[in-house]
Amino acid sequence: PKNLDNFRLGEYDEPTVRDYEVKIQVKATSLNYRDWALANGWFGYPGEVLPMVPFSDASGVVTAIGAGVTKFQPGDRVAVNFFPDWHDGAFSAAKVARSLGGSTDGVLAEYVTFPEAAVVKVPDAFSFEEA
Repeated sequence: PKNLDNFRLGEYDEPTVRDYEVKIQVKATSLNYRDWALANGWFGYPGEVLPMVPFSDASGVVTAIGAGVTKFQPGDRVAVNFFPDWHDGAFSAAKVARSLGGSTDGVLAEYVTFPEAAVVKVPDAFSFEEA
């Protein structure tokens, strides 16, 4: 049987920010039902995505911005969108084709990079855990 014991610590190079991306130092993540279900083999993506970085929710601090980024600056407190391609409007299969920690590497890392449109500011009144 699969379970959280199947997760393994891995080493990845620290990501480099590209044009229109923000680099985030992750301060908090959460273990959601889907993460648990993936680990147990109850829900998921066939082995083609393994190994993968799990978890879909994270908040942190912007440490670098790529050329063209206009909404964020280093030091901003942010959270990452679960569906990085769904920015607005009605649900569609194309907007939810990629989901963090599932079909796309997730956020259980020290640093992550995402397109500017896949990130939102976190109010100062929220802790990183609340965000």
